[in-house]
Order: sequence, then structure tokens, then C-alpha cells
Amino acid sequence: MAVYRVWAESISYVYIDIEAESEDKARELAEQIDGGEFHEEDGSWEYGSVTEMEDDVEPDYRQDEMEG
Repeated sequence: MAVYRVWAESISYVYIDIEAESEDKARELAEQIDGGEFHEEDGSWEYGSVTEMEDDVEPDYRQDEMEG
């Protein structure tokens, strides 16, 4: 069997609550805050392209192991 590399994008949704005089000011302040201060709400995965690997690549998973 061939080895295929499947690309995916991990999306994390985070938020921070800021008291400010306007939406613009809240956004401006949020951009100054370290990302580690934000609270994680949820996330998702989006799968993209699949590429057959030509070099000797050790697979992370094998079809026969996953299907029993």
C-alpha cells in the first residue's frame, strides 16, 4: 500500500472579555494582549489536500490496524 499525507487545519475559537468605550477600542486592546490570556471556547478541523508520498515515509497509522 502507498503512504498518503493528509493535510488538515486546526481552528481554535478563543475569546477575551474587555470593558471598553467602543468596539474599536476593545479590538485595539485585545490586539495588545498575549494570546495565552484568551479563553478557549471550541474548535474544529478542516481537511484539505491528500498527497501520495514518493519517499520512504513511515506512516503514523495503517489502514489494516484502524479497520481491525
